[in-house]
Amino acid sequence: MKLFLAFSISAVWLAAAGPAARPAGIPQGAVAAAPAAYRYTDANGRKWIYHTSPFGVTREPEGAPPRFVRDFANVKAIEDGDRVRFERPTPFGLYRWETRKSELNEMERMVWQREQASRAASAKD
Repeated sequence: MKLFLAFSISAVWLAAAGPAARPAGIPQGAVAAAPAAYRYTDANGRKWIYHTSPFGVTREPEGAPPRFVRDFANVKAIEDGDRVRFERPTPFGLYRWETRKSELNEMERMVWQREQASRAASAKD
């Protein structure tokens, strides 16, 4: 019974605490767009999305593609029959995976097309 009472009091206390404080690094006037994201328009009219994470606050232009789509220059693709092997360096070593040609996602397809175009260009030289 005491445990139930303690949990009940804690729940009421947390509910009465109100909304969480704005994390440091998020400008005043930013509007919560998601649980860990805020929208903000600066004085020049540029729109920004602020994301909070355990590592701090990041900012990127609104409408920008995700970072992994923008930066895949370090990913290599190697043809292996009906599969394509991919390699990408990480801080923990080389990350490798395989995907069937018919099941490539958008990023893998772009890397594979880039590799094919570079091979075709080098074959012409």
